[in-house]
Amino acid sequence: MQKRDGVVSIVRVMGMFFIILCHLAAWLDFPSVVSQLFNVGVPLFLFISGYLYGNKTISHYWSWIKSRFFKICIPSYLFIAFIMVYFSVFLNQKISFSCIAMYLFNLQGLSSLNLERLKEVEHLWFLTPLMFCYLMTIGIKALEKKKVFSGRKVAAILIAASILVVLFGLMGIRIYYFSTYLFGYFTSRYLKKMSLKTFVIFTATMILFMGLRIGFKRIMDGTNFYDCVIVSFAHQVLAIWIFSVVYFANQVNSKLVSKIADSFLCGFIDKISYFVYITHYMFLEETFDIAKITNNLYLNLSLFFVLTFLSALLLQFICAKIMLLVNRHA
Repeated sequence: MQKRDGVVSIVRVMGMFFIILCHLAAWLDFPSVVSQLFNVGVPLFLFISGYLYGNKTISHYWSWIKSRFFKICIPSYLFIAFIMVYFSVFLNQKISFSCIAMYLFNLQGLSSLNLERLKEVEHLWFLTPLMFCYLMTIGIKALEKKKVFSGRKVAAILIAASILVVLFGLMGIRIYYFSTYLFGYFTSRYLKKMSLKTFVIFTATMILFMGLRIGFKRIMDGTNFYDCVIVSFAHQVLAIWIFSVVYFANQVNSKLVSKIADSFLCGFIDKISYFVYITHYMFLEETFDIAKITNNLYLNLSLFFVLTFLSALLLQFICAKIMLLVNRHA
């Protein structure tokens, strides 16, 4: 069994809580700047996904992409099916064929598709770029086998990806998900040790981009340049910096980082983080909104976390049973 990467485990847990806090901040009607501060969970997930597969050997591309599909899409299919059945049976709401097809083919992340979307699952847009990133990984691995990459070529690829973020961003299209994944991928390939100087540069870059995001918000908010370029780079840089903090901390005090990563709480949350990501949002939306349960905010928040983790555990259990059947008949 492959040894768990303590840095990745901690960052993955942090990413999960960033996503939850971002959605909670919006639900609590906090100032938008609070939600924006926590809105770094998805870039974190993309970065560490790239980081995990950068040094992973993939012998059989089809088997690997199939395993990624089952791991990512089976839980989302079950959850979406539950929401659709509930809406159809209990709320008498008709779900269009185009809506079903969109989720079936994992195309909900394509904002250009003007199709019906369900609020309780709108956060699952992230799965579309993630699967595209996995497909991109196969192409990168194939090129690596031909030894076409060098340090300079990788730098050129990352610069080109950043330029594309700007060009597409000016047209109102966000593609920083792919560049963030690429940065994670090549970080694991080429970063073996982080110097204090490198960490300081990452920190200064993060402060610069977060300053640009906050500073230009009042005068440029709503423009493509701000929403799809400045915000995209701010998300990406903040995600890389958060990773670098844990990575550098591991170099300074590996025993402490290992102790945190190996703790029961971190291990438990890490294992169900994806399922928590899937289920948590429905308890903040209209149909299952926890605000309808009681008038006590603190009780509702407690119920939110209890219901989120219980539903995540249930979804994990069902998926595990399904995967056992799939593997048995494979």
